[in-house]
Amino acid sequence: MKKYALLLLLPSFIFQIGCTKEEDDPTPTVATIPYFTINLSHVVSGEPMVFNQRIYQTPANNPYEVRHLEYFISDFKLKNQTGQWLTVQSEPKLIDPQDDNIGTRTVLLNVPIGTYQGISCMIGIPEAINYTGYLPQTVDNMNMAWPDPIGGGYHFMKFEGNYQDENLEWKGFTVHLGKNGNQAPNTIKDISIAVSATSKSLDLVMDMNQWFDNPHYYDFNVQGNYTMAVDSLMLLVSENGRNCLSVKQ
Repeated sequence: MKKYALLLLLPSFIFQIGCTKEEDDPTPTVATIPYFTINLSHVVSGEPMVFNQRIYQTPANNPYEVRHLEYFISDFKLKNQTGQWLTVQSEPKLIDPQDDNIGTRTVLLNVPIGTYQGISCMIGIPEAINYTGYLPQTVDNMNMAWPDPIGGGYHFMKFEGNYQDENLEWKGFTVHLGKNGNQAPNTIKDISIAVSATSKSLDLVMDMNQWFDNPHYYDFNVQGNYTMAVDSLMLLVSENGRNCLSVKQ
């Protein structure tokens, strides 16, 4: 009888030992930094982009100047040393180089300290949250609203300026992106990004000419100077824009 009682008590004893060991060895906490800043600058084929003062050339040889640029950037991920992509906290951020209140930076929250070998993000707003009213109803966000009759949600980008057509006449262009399916995800691999208490920022560069080239050649005189609600042109431009970002050297 004593032997039988001992056998009954043995599993309970083992279970208690197991629980005690697990409580003594909690999952280690990963150290993070509260803020990691992404700074954005803008060039045209390597030349600094200047508003209203400089004539550039598209890959299709369209002379043009830039009057206005606004876009959302969102959905940041970092690739760690084991090849896993880590999603970091980043609400869609409006970028406007001409507005000091909006600015050209966004902040990632609570990023784990470490060295990463890649970064990805999106020009635009993820499909799941791209609906009218998701973002705070500030004047700036409301100015980026995409009309409900043609899909709702928000403009992903407003890229506007003037170009010289084949008759040497200057006309306006508006390259606008919106509507789910026309987001422009960008992935930058094979780089080294240090995140630490002393390394708290990364500089990214957007090449505006990339929106007009690779994989699709965009000519204002052929494709047209207006993309909003033209599904075929928005898709073309958004596919070009998937290669528009790089890490500043």
